[in-house]
Amino acid sequence: MKTKVEKYGSRFWAIYSEREMLAVTVYRKGARRLQEILEKIVPEDESQNAVEVEP
Repeated sequence: MKTKVEKYGSRFWAIYSEREMLAVTVYRKGARRLQEILEKIVPEDESQNAVEVEP
């Protein structure tokens, strides 16, 4: 899964996939760690087959 971490507001960090926001954290270090975990759990080729679930 290809993800990116970007500043969100004045003090938060957001993790995005190609299509949507996945999470918001307070610390950049936490966002980077979550990004690493997500990229290990969902390989890039499998992220194409992901199914979106509505809350």
